[in-house]
Amino acid sequence: MKGAGYADPGRAPNYWKSYPGDTFTNAAIAAELLTILHEVYGYNGAMQLKIETE
Repeated sequence: MKGAGYADPGRAPNYWKSYPGDTFTNAAIAAELLTILHEVYGYNGAMQLKIETE
């Protein structure tokens, strides 16, 4: 995850990264997130994902 620019987990056990709106398009963010899901978590699209945001 660090190689993809994510910061180490802090008090919560999650890596994190900010995507400034003036730097990244929605398509670029989606492509990066799908790459992380595939490379780190082995997701290959076979199961439906449920994604929620704040």
